[in-house]
Amino acid sequence: MRLSARARAGALTGVIFGLFFAAALVPIATVEGWLGLSGPLDVGDTAKVTLRRPPHGAEVGEVVVARGETVTPEGAALLPEAPAGKPAPTTLVGLGVSFFLIGLLLCAYLRTTPRGRLVRVQLTLLGFIILFAAFGKAALLLTGLSWLLAPTASGAFLACVIVDRYAGFGVAVALGLVAAALLPFEPAVAIILSTQGVAGVLVLSRPRRRRAFLLAGTVGGLAAALAYLGLSYLYGGHFSAEAELAAPFRSGLIAAFAGGILSAPLALAVRAAIEALAGDIPRARLVELADLENPLLKKIAAEAPGTWQHSLAMANMAEICANAIGANALLVRVGAYYHDLGKSLQPQYYIENLAAGQTSPHDELPPETSADAIFAHVTEGVRLARAHSLPAAVIDFMHMHHGDGLLEYFWGKCLEEGNPKNLGPDHFRYPGVKPQSRETAILAICDAVEAASRTLHKPDARAIETLVQRIVYGKLHNGQLDESSLAVSELKKLANTLVDTLKHAHHVRIEYPWQKEERARAQAAAGATAATTKLPPAGVTSTGAFVLDSADAPRPSAQIKAEGGKLKN
Repeated sequence: MRLSARARAGALTGVIFGLFFAAALVPIATVEGWLGLSGPLDVGDTAKVTLRRPPHGAEVGEVVVARGETVTPEGAALLPEAPAGKPAPTTLVGLGVSFFLIGLLLCAYLRTTPRGRLVRVQLTLLGFIILFAAFGKAALLLTGLSWLLAPTASGAFLACVIVDRYAGFGVAVALGLVAAALLPFEPAVAIILSTQGVAGVLVLSRPRRRRAFLLAGTVGGLAAALAYLGLSYLYGGHFSAEAELAAPFRSGLIAAFAGGILSAPLALAVRAAIEALAGDIPRARLVELADLENPLLKKIAAEAPGTWQHSLAMANMAEICANAIGANALLVRVGAYYHDLGKSLQPQYYIENLAAGQTSPHDELPPETSADAIFAHVTEGVRLARAHSLPAAVIDFMHMHHGDGLLEYFWGKCLEEGNPKNLGPDHFRYPGVKPQSRETAILAICDAVEAASRTLHKPDARAIETLVQRIVYGKLHNGQLDESSLAVSELKKLANTLVDTLKHAHHVRIEYPWQKEERARAQAAAGATAATTKLPPAGVTSTGAFVLDSADAPRPSAQIKAEGGKLKN
C-alpha cells in the first residue's frame, strides 16, 4: 500500500477557488444595492446605512451621513448620485473579474510553498478573507468608523503562522485590495492597508510568541500611518496636523495607526480556530500527546523497547535542531515519539528490539518479503494512528521520515542473490511521501543520523562530521528534501547543530580502576597477534563505492556476518 500526502491544490483548483472567491465577495461588496439601502436621499430623509464621500485622494471614505442620521442640506450636496435598486451589470462584472484575479493569483502564490499547497490551508485563508470582508462591509454600512481602522494585518499574521512569511506578504496584499473594493474602489485604501500587513510581517520573526504579534502590529500601524502621511502630500500637496487632531475619531492618520495595533489582538483571538481549520495542532493538544503516559507511547515502550530508546534519543536531537532554525520544536518532539509506532506491532523485525545473540527473522526470509515487513511499520503505523484519532500533522511524520527512499539493504541483497524474480528498485521503495515541511524534514535527517551514529566504532569529531555530511548530502542528492522548503542556510545550521549534539552525546568519561584492570587482562589474553577484521567505514561499500545515505546503505558482507545478519533500520 502506497500512502499519499494530504490533498494538495493544483492550477485547476486555483481557478475553481478563484471563482468561488469572486462569487462570495461580489454580493458582499454590493449588498447595499441588492437590499435597496443606498438609493438617492433628499434633505430630511433618514439614512438607512452610513454614506460616505466618493474617492478623493487620501481622504478615505469620509462619512457624510451616518446610519440613522437625517440628511442636511450640506450633506446632500456631498452625497454621490447612487441609482436605486440593484448594482449595474458593469459594476458586477468589474468586481467579479477583480476578485477572481485576486483569488487566482493568491492561490498560485501559495502553491510556491509545500505548506501553502494544501487544499485545506488555501480554503482556510480564502475563507478568512471572505469573513473579514463580510464583517468589514457591515462596519462600513452600520458605523461611522474610518475604513483605515480595518486590522488587515491580522490575516497576514495568521498566514505567517500556518504557512510562512511569504504567504503573509501575499495575504496582506490580497486583503488590502479586497478592502479597497468594498468602498467605491480607492487606491489609497489598498496602499495603506497593504502596507500595514506587509510591514507587520517583516518584523514577525517568531510567530509562536505573543509579544512578537504585539510588536508586529505596532510596526504595521506605524507603517500605515506613514503611508497615509505620504499619500496626503501626494494627492493634496499638504498635511494638516491641526485638522487631524481636532477630530481624532475621524482622523485618517490615527485610524491607520490604530488599525495596525488592533491587528495583533485580533490575530491572537482567532489563531487557535484558524490553526485548527488549517490542520495545525494547538499547543495544548501537543502537550497532551507528549505526555509519556499516553497509551500509545506506553505500547511502544513495552512492545518495542529498543525502538522507544531510539525515539527518545531522536526526539531530543530533533528538538534541538528545530529550535536552531526556528521550526516548531514541540511538534517535532511529538512526531519523534510517534514516528515508529508501527514497529510496536512486529518488533522482532527490527534489530534494536532483539536481545544479544537472538536470531533475526530476516535470515530466513527472501529480501522482498523482508522489505515488505519493514515497510509495514510505516503503513500499519499510519493505520493504528488513524484508529486512535491522532492529528494528521503527527501522522505525517510516520510516512515522511523515510519518504519514498530506497531500502538499499534489501535491494542490494536481492541483487546479490541474482534477483530471481526480476524485481525492480521500486519494489524496495518506502511507501511514504517526501517530507513536506521543515519539521518532517528535520525528523527524517535526525532519524538517519541517530541510527547511523550507533554504528560508529570511534565517535570522534572527524567521524561524526563525516557521518552527518554524508547523510545530509545523501538526502539532498536523492531528492528527499526537495519539497520540505528547507533553505540552504537552514540546512547548514541543522547539520552544524547535529554535529555539536552528537559530539556532546559521545563525551568522554574517566575510566574506573576495575575497568583498566579488565582491559589489561583482555589485551594480554588476546595477544599482540590476535586476528582483527578491518571493516570499511560507515557509508562506504566493500568495493569502495560511496553510499549517500548510510542509514539505508547495504553493508559489506563481512560486516553483515560480523553482526549476525541482523537488520539495522
